[in-house]
Amino acid sequence: MNYIYGLVCPIDGTVKYIGVTKDIKARMRIHRTSKANKDVYKWTLKLKRFGKMFYHIVLDTDENRLSAYHKEQALIKEYTKTIFNINSKKHTTF
Repeated sequence: MNYIYGLVCPIDGTVKYIGVTKDIKARMRIHRTSKANKDVYKWTLKLKRFGKMFYHIVLDTDENRLSAYHKEQALIKEYTKTIFNINSKKHTTF
């Protein structure tokens, strides 16, 4: 199963990042510790300073990987105003 997920800000409830994974638990561990995605990493550090951490929601699922990627892209367009995927400067606010 492919999970299309969103990372949600615990302060304002907005979706800040949308992704696809087959292993949601492993992917959340990576998001919490990896510096690979600079925007998510900076946001995570900022949240930690306030004693907070993002949480995830599963927005959709799909057995087919290509179909899951298409759904991810549609959701990125839907959440364009709040997510890092499009707006790399969004980590400056909550």
